[in-house]
Amino acid sequence: MLLFRILPVLVLVLPLVEISLFVAIGGQLGVGWTILEVLGTGIVGLVLLRRLGIESFRRTQKALRDGENLLFGMLDTTFLAAGGVLLIVPGFFTDAVGLLLMMPLLRGLVIRRMLSGVRARREREAGVIEADYRIESESEEKKE
Repeated sequence: MLLFRILPVLVLVLPLVEISLFVAIGGQLGVGWTILEVLGTGIVGLVLLRRLGIESFRRTQKALRDGENLLFGMLDTTFLAAGGVLLIVPGFFTDAVGLLLMMPLLRGLVIRRMLSGVRARREREAGVIEADYRIESESEEKKE
């Protein structure tokens, strides 16, 4: 799986990216504003995660009542939770990715893209072949 190949690289590269951004942006903002940004986004992430739990529960109940597909909602909630966690993690890069995951339009696009890819892969793996056909009765087959 691709994630297992990328994960070690991310673990090594992400801290270097965050440190370099702290040096570059922190040098422009100053120590006080940099610390304030880190604390502020951490608090925002915590508040969003708390709110997300309650809201997600309500949406899931509504989807179950209405007989809707839960997969989109579950992925949406997962991306929101990941965004909240990334806001809690100190760093400018993780904050930027966390904020991007909080944008509903972007989340929807990514989820739809993921679902269409999964559908296409399932069809390929299942060996689905689309074709037109007609069923002939046995008596017609015997005449020929």
